[in-house]
Amino acid sequence: MWILAAIFAHTLFAASAVGDKLLFSSRTIKAPAAYAALVGVLGALILLITPFLGFPILGVKPIIVAALAGALFVLALFPYFIGLSKYEASRIIPAVGGFVPLFTLLFTIMFVPGGASLSLWDMISFVLMVGGAVALTLEPGVKITQSSLRYSILASALFGGFFTVSKLAYNMQPFWSGLLWSRLGGALIAFASLCIPFIWKDLYKSGKGDKSSRHPIFLVLLVQAVGALASVSESIAVYLAPIHYVSFVNAIQGVQYAIILVVGMFLARFVPRLWSEKITGSAIRTKVLGVLSIIVGLFMLTSNA
Repeated sequence: MWILAAIFAHTLFAASAVGDKLLFSSRTIKAPAAYAALVGVLGALILLITPFLGFPILGVKPIIVAALAGALFVLALFPYFIGLSKYEASRIIPAVGGFVPLFTLLFTIMFVPGGASLSLWDMISFVLMVGGAVALTLEPGVKITQSSLRYSILASALFGGFFTVSKLAYNMQPFWSGLLWSRLGGALIAFASLCIPFIWKDLYKSGKGDKSSRHPIFLVLLVQAVGALASVSESIAVYLAPIHYVSFVNAIQGVQYAIILVVGMFLARFVPRLWSEKITGSAIRTKVLGVLSIIVGLFMLTSNA
């Protein structure tokens, strides 16, 4: 069940990622730090659901752990989006795609009881899925520089911490409680970041949008709504996954990259102004091998999980 939830989550993340790319390409969003803050602030909208699902307070420790998880997620968005704005996506995404599962696996083994009990087949499927994801995002002739790697490693470590701490939080409380307090913890960090003058100023300017963009706020909210649904699905996968499989929720992200590849090729053909994608014959072969690697890894995982 957790594997299906993870696949569904990464399918939605693919749609959200395409939306993010289009927003940045159309200049609807001009400041990545402001965008990261906005994503975190929107997490506070989860309060709208509390009249129906309740506002659980199950003790100080579960609340702090869940809030810490949410804070780590929002903090990870800053180096991730800033890295995307400073460098080509082909320098950032492959590194993040490879490092996040590795950091999650490392942190799970180090800090979560029972997190180290993986079989040989589990490890092989993990390597196949992560390797396939990286192959899908690598661009021929584009080297990952040392400076761009700093942003990727920092974002990946924070994302890995988010997944690990999220599992610890869900082990202490029901799903709704962990989800609620993690989103509120992230929103708190995001609101605090608005005290930084340039972030608040950039967010205000982005909200006004360009004259050529008729409904910038609507587009941002639509993309974030899809991303929020994806995040909830991913949280369900983390909640349901056995402790030693938490890192596999990240490893399945190759599904997301495969969908982005197909959609990107379509958009590059019909909307080249917003999505430029040049794929050579050698790149296609590499990406096909990446997809096959992910399929084999998923098959091995579903056969042994």
